[in-house]
Amino acid sequence: MEKTYILDTSTIISDPNCLENFPNSKVIIHISALNELDKLKAFSTDAGKSARVFIRLLDRLSESGDIQKGMSAKNGTIIEIDTNEYDTGNLGSSDYGDNRMLACALAIKEKKPTIVTKDIGFRIRARALNVDAVDHEKYSHTTESLHKGFREIQNAKYGNRIRKGNPIDLKISPDLKGLRPNECIYFTDKNREIIALGKRNCKFVNPLNNTKPWNLSSRNIEQAFAIDLLLDPKVPLVTLSGIAGTGKTLVAVACGLEAVINKGLYDNLFIYRPIQPVGKDMGFLPGDIDEKLEPWMGAINDSLNLLAKHNAKGRNGRRQTNWRDKLGQYTDRIHMEAMAHLRGRSIPNTFILIDECQNISKKEIKTIITRAAHNTKIVLTGDIEQIDDWRLDALNNGLTYVIENFRDSELAGHISLTKGERSPLASEAARIL
Repeated sequence: MEKTYILDTSTIISDPNCLENFPNSKVIIHISALNELDKLKAFSTDAGKSARVFIRLLDRLSESGDIQKGMSAKNGTIIEIDTNEYDTGNLGSSDYGDNRMLACALAIKEKKPTIVTKDIGFRIRARALNVDAVDHEKYSHTTESLHKGFREIQNAKYGNRIRKGNPIDLKISPDLKGLRPNECIYFTDKNREIIALGKRNCKFVNPLNNTKPWNLSSRNIEQAFAIDLLLDPKVPLVTLSGIAGTGKTLVAVACGLEAVINKGLYDNLFIYRPIQPVGKDMGFLPGDIDEKLEPWMGAINDSLNLLAKHNAKGRNGRRQTNWRDKLGQYTDRIHMEAMAHLRGRSIPNTFILIDECQNISKKEIKTIITRAAHNTKIVLTGDIEQIDDWRLDALNNGLTYVIENFRDSELAGHISLTKGERSPLASEAARIL
């Protein structure tokens, strides 16, 4: 029997290309969902954009198919617009779109339809009526399939060549041609022992630069890969993802200091974080803008303070741990701002670090990246499993969006950090909680 799905508005809004996830099936869009999309399309929000994308898709499909009997997509999906107004009866008011979609599902119960919705309450109601209901995430790409940015290649010959500092020409190494731009590699022998680390640069695989940014040593190969990408001026966009404690923020800040202050690659280091208020919003907090930002910049200040310990004594002759004291002569080149300050700006010659990017929407991340002017590097970090914005999830957020869309770009590099370095307890908590 052909599988039948009923998509609600929340599914379409979260992923306007969701039809790709239901190959060789029938997908029903009830008229109530279409009406909701029609209302949303006028808004300049992410939801409005998704509504417009999906409506345009339906318009294209309708040009070559019957909009009521079914339109065919390339993956074998049949899309049907159900215009029937079913009796909602005991379900509640017919003004409520969910009730009309439930009535639609009950009317075709013999086809065993599955309602696909991101609305938990809707799923519970459907199941209470013996109608199958699932989260759209079940049918979308899983986080396991996301681009990692590095891979293992078991080849002692290549590994020894890289270890000796010699690049590998991709033209004469056909088994390396599948490497993505700026993808990192750890070469192993037949016993899976690591021989050397490398990175694809255009037409070659080159040895990694064993740099210690701001005197910080990498603790694992993932951090070593990240450092190489972060300090490569030919890679203007770098994304780092990983659970808490993997060192993504610390490594990014260290490389920012190294690139700006020690290497002089950029004039300034700008650090931004999205503001997700817990309790009082920023506007209600006392103090100037720096004092207002303090609660949201705690992790950044912790990293800067830790890195400051790598230097000598402070201005008053004692060992200082406050980074502003330790880096006093450079503080005018280190800026921490609210993300709203990015809008409308064009920022040249700058190392820009955006932390907690999993809490940024696709539209916001586009706004940020398009601010980059000449000789500006943008670094995005975050943990896609730790999202504070209820509108986003692991697969629908700015960080994941950039990772997946820039995976084949010569201008971007990515590393997924998996090994916790904060403490055994922190790593265990991130894994099991």
